[in-house]
Amino acid sequence: MVLFVTLLVVSILFRKAFCGWLWLIGTISERLWRSSLAVWQPACNNVDMTRTFAAIVLALTPAYAGTPARPNPRWKVHVLVYTKVDFSYSDSAGQRHHVTTAMTPEEQALAIEASKRFFESDVPTLNGGAMKPVLTIAVRTQPLTRLTPICGGTGYWPFPDDIGPDVGGRYDSVVAIWTGKGWDSETNSPAELGCYGGLAFYRGTNTAFSTFTLAVLPSTHRNAFKHEWGHSILFYYDAAGTAPKPPVDNHIGPGMYVHCGTGTPYVLIDEDDAGPVPNSIYNNRAGFTRDYYSGQTALTGQPTACLGVTPQAWASGGPVTRPIPFPGDLNGDRLVNRTDLSILVDGIGKPPSGPNDPRDLDYDGAITVLDARMLSLLCSKPYCAL
Repeated sequence: MVLFVTLLVVSILFRKAFCGWLWLIGTISERLWRSSLAVWQPACNNVDMTRTFAAIVLALTPAYAGTPARPNPRWKVHVLVYTKVDFSYSDSAGQRHHVTTAMTPEEQALAIEASKRFFESDVPTLNGGAMKPVLTIAVRTQPLTRLTPICGGTGYWPFPDDIGPDVGGRYDSVVAIWTGKGWDSETNSPAELGCYGGLAFYRGTNTAFSTFTLAVLPSTHRNAFKHEWGHSILFYYDAAGTAPKPPVDNHIGPGMYVHCGTGTPYVLIDEDDAGPVPNSIYNNRAGFTRDYYSGQTALTGQPTACLGVTPQAWASGGPVTRPIPFPGDLNGDRLVNRTDLSILVDGIGKPPSGPNDPRDLDYDGAITVLDARMLSLLCSKPYCAL
C-alpha cells in the first residue's frame, strides 16, 4: 500500500508518468481502469506523449499481464437525418406535383434517439455482444430533391443514387431517415411519398444501405430498425460467403424457423418496450431476431443446423472495417514490442488513417490510450522488450 500511494503521488506530479500509471491500473483491474479513464483520458490524449512516456509505461507494466480478448471489427454506421424534402414530379395523368416538408425539432430528436438506442443498445444485445457498432449521426438541412419511383409509380423513395456521395466507402452501413410525406403546393393537399415504412437495399459486399420514414420510429420500439437493418447484415454476410447457407429470410411465417439446438418455435407476434414477449419476433434477449443476429436460428426441418450471422461471421468484419491481420505489429516485423508501442503512442489524439488503421486496435474509430493499453498486453516478450 505504501508503494502504491508513493507511486501515485509521484505520478500526479508528472502528468506523463500518471498516464502510464493509469495504464498499469488497467493491467491489474479493468474496473479501476474504466473509472480512472473517465476523468483522465482527455489529459492523457492531449499531452505530448513521447518515447520516454512509452518507457515509463513499460517499466510499470507487469510481466504477468495476460493477452486481452481481441474485439471483433466494429461496423462503422453513419445515420443521415434528412430534415427537409423539396421534390417535384409528374404523375401518370400528367398532373404536376411539388412536395415540400420539414421536420420539427421534436421529430429530429426522435430520429436521433431511436438511432442511438438501436445501434448502441439493441444491436450488441441482439448479437450477444459479438459486435457493437461505431455510430455517427449527421443532420442534413439541405433538402432531398431526388427520389426514385417505387410501388408501380405510386410512391417515391430515396435510393442510394439519390443520396449520392454520402453512400460511399467510408462506412460499413449508411442509414437514411426522412419524413416520407409533405405538402403538395400544386394540388394544395397533403402528399404521401413513401409507400413503405422502411426499405433495405441489396448491395452485395458494398456499403449497406437502409432507409426509414419517421412513421416507423415510435418511441416505444425499434422493430422496423431491427427488421430492415437485419436485411442489411443478412445481405452482406451472404454475399461475403461468411454466414451459413441458406441465408435467413427474416420475413418469418408459421413453421419456417426454430431456435437452433432446442427446436423451439417462435411466438410470431410483435412487441414493444412496455410489453416484452419472450421468444417473439423482436425480443432482444430471446426470439427470432435475436437468434438470426447471433447465428442461432434454424430451419424447422433442420433444427441443429444453425443459421444467421454467427460469431465467426461478425469476426470477419463488415464491408469496410476488416480484421487487423497481426494486431499490435505496426512496423511489419511480425513482433510486438516497444517499437510498435512508440509508433502507436505518437499517434494518440490524431485521426486514424481510415477505417482499418492498425493503430485502432479496439476499432472505435479513434487512436487513444485504450489502444496503447491493448498493445502493451499483446507484446511478444515481457515488458515489451525488443
